[in-house]
Amino acid sequence: MKYRYIILILSLLLFLFCTREKKIVPKKLNIKNKFSAKSIDFSFAVYGEGSNSKTNHIKIIKLISKLDVDLIINTGNIIPANPVEKNWDNLFRMFSPISGKLARFYITPGKNERKNIDEIKNRFANISELMKDRTYYSFTYKNALFLIINSYMRKALYKQHEFMLRALKNFIKTINGPVFVFSHTPVYSTGPSGVSKFLTRQWLILLEHFRTNIIFSAKDRLYARCKTSDATSTICLISGGASDWNDKCGKSGKEFEQYICIPKPHFIYVGVKRNRIGVRVIDINNRVIDSFETIVKSRRHTRKGIPRLYRPF
Repeated sequence: MKYRYIILILSLLLFLFCTREKKIVPKKLNIKNKFSAKSIDFSFAVYGEGSNSKTNHIKIIKLISKLDVDLIINTGNIIPANPVEKNWDNLFRMFSPISGKLARFYITPGKNERKNIDEIKNRFANISELMKDRTYYSFTYKNALFLIINSYMRKALYKQHEFMLRALKNFIKTINGPVFVFSHTPVYSTGPSGVSKFLTRQWLILLEHFRTNIIFSAKDRLYARCKTSDATSTICLISGGASDWNDKCGKSGKEFEQYICIPKPHFIYVGVKRNRIGVRVIDINNRVIDSFETIVKSRRHTRKGIPRLYRPF
């Protein structure tokens, strides 16, 4: 009788062990050697939330200047809500280490930029040329597509949706390379932003369908990485790391998987080698706090179209 109880208890423990909920841990890879400056096709740096910062913003710009990246993209709120000439002077003074890169410096419209689009166009000729009469834009560099969208422009949602769809289709027709999307508002965060039902319903489904590689955002002053599920190849990153203070990371919900959150000042370095993408997240002390690698997958399924959304191409 005694042995029966022991066997029963062991069987129960074995059952609980086999059926326990598995904790998803983000896979980290050492990409320092694979994606060194000499071996990649091109690289770019991403950071955001620099409007209220001076100390950390300067440190990040200096670190980026040492990497000799090809492009720099700010994910929004690089200027105050109501900037005066002094704010612009201070900003361009901070930019002195990367003065040779300003022709390829791009800004994602954030909460502060949405009312100052004309000011940005006047001071960044490259952005003005791409935006034209819009507040969102796209461009290609080497074998990659960059989509910079305005997450605060909801009145003309259809126009921006059509713009994104057209840019994705035209790009896929010619090349199946990396696709990077930039939105100041994150799709999901355990920080103050939480889950954006608007972005999830309106844009995320489309971007995941076209197998966008990475969606970069900011707004929350932290670094985060997540995916909606293992089935998707789209990775969401939050890079609001140029602020002089940090938001807190809350508990992860059930909406997204593979979640990591680090409330530290930082920037993101991305290296592209053909259809492989290597990412390193670097803090202001020049330490790597996260790294991973992803690849460009086939997008042949998109040519079949989606009923009532877009025709086959």
